[in-house]
Amino acid sequence: IYHRLDLALVKKWSSRKGRNKQFEINIFNVYARKNPLYLYYNPNNGKIYQKTIFTIIPTISYSIEF
Repeated sequence: IYHRLDLALVKKWSSRKGRNKQFEINIFNVYARKNPLYLYYNPNNGKIYQKTIFTIIPTISYSIEF
C-alpha cells in the first residue's frame, strides 16, 4: 500500500515595483514512510521484497514574476 503526507507553506506578496513574489517550503512524505518503488520476488526463498528510494524530501523555492 502506497501513501504519504505532503505539507507546504506558501507566502505570496507584491514588491514595490508591482512584481509578484512567492516563497515556498515543501516537505514530501512527512512521516518518512518507505513506500515501494517496485516489488520483486525471489524464487530461491519464496519471499517478496520491495525497493524504496526516498523517504522524506524537503524543498525550498523562491520565484519572481517579470
